[in-house]
Amino acid sequence: MSAEKPSGSKSGMIASLIAGALLLGTTSFFGYKWYQTDQTLTNYEVNEETLMVEIEGLEQDLEDYQVDLENADLEIDDKERLLQEKEALIEEKQKKIDQLLRKNRLSEKQATELRTKIKQLNYYVAKYETQITELKAEVEVLKCENEELSSTINTMTTRVRKLDREN
Repeated sequence: MSAEKPSGSKSGMIASLIAGALLLGTTSFFGYKWYQTDQTLTNYEVNEETLMVEIEGLEQDLEDYQVDLENADLEIDDKERLLQEKEALIEEKQKKIDQLLRKNRLSEKQATELRTKIKQLNYYVAKYETQITELKAEVEVLKCENEELSSTINTMTTRVRKLDREN
């Protein structure tokens, strides 16, 4: 009997070691999962904050662009080029929002909020495109008037010279 008792204490010790190893493994697994979840939440916050900062930067750029649009010294082609650059940046941000949403780095609510801001920016881009189109039309009208006035001046100058020769 004494031979069986030590055998039982060894098996109890082995069972305790196995239980301890399982407990340690389970604790490690759940700790790792908690860490991953925490990192994911941090990534959500960082991505949303980063996008918000970038989109607010675009809003500021468009406000600055309004000043450029009203700047008479800036050529219409330059105004149009600047607007196209802003439009490309907005499109890039839209793609980034979609990408982060697909990768589950943004919630649907966050994506909706960001898309709302993008729609507002697109509204201003469309508004500025309309203003540029109007400015181009106005420039064409002014060019025609300028040519007509130049022609009238040439005609009058010719008449004056002719009258001077006659007198």
